[in-house]
Amino acid sequence: MWEKTEQRVYTGVKKEKMWLVLKNVNSWKQWNSELEESVMIDPFEKGGVFHLKHKKAPLVQLTLAEVIEGISFTDCLQLSGAKVFGRKEIVDHSEGVELKVTYWIEGLGAKFWVQMLGEKVKDSMISQMEGLMLYLEGESC
Repeated sequence: MWEKTEQRVYTGVKKEKMWLVLKNVNSWKQWNSELEESVMIDPFEKGGVFHLKHKKAPLVQLTLAEVIEGISFTDCLQLSGAKVFGRKEIVDHSEGVELKVTYWIEGLGAKFWVQMLGEKVKDSMISQMEGLMLYLEGESC
């Protein structure tokens, strides 16, 4: 299994506002410059399905593997021989709000998919977080 985590603590951001923006899949393309399309098909709950279209990749379907309202969610992309999971978690701290983003790839074909996607996923984590923070700042949190 391959796993990468990035985490940052942000000041001047409310946990509730961050959660609302994260769970609004239809708005992701507004703060994630790598996305061409993001559409929630089902309710934002465990088992819910959404579609993502990265600018340099085909449209994919993801499923919410876990949702802990106001705290975290984990999505899953099923690939041939492997699964890619992404978790976004929000934690209140005395010094601000921590956003923790973790991606992992598991399954028999994980080694192949790590070679194909691992570095791209790792590189996109920071830009996603920065884009989200800029968006939240513009929303007057």
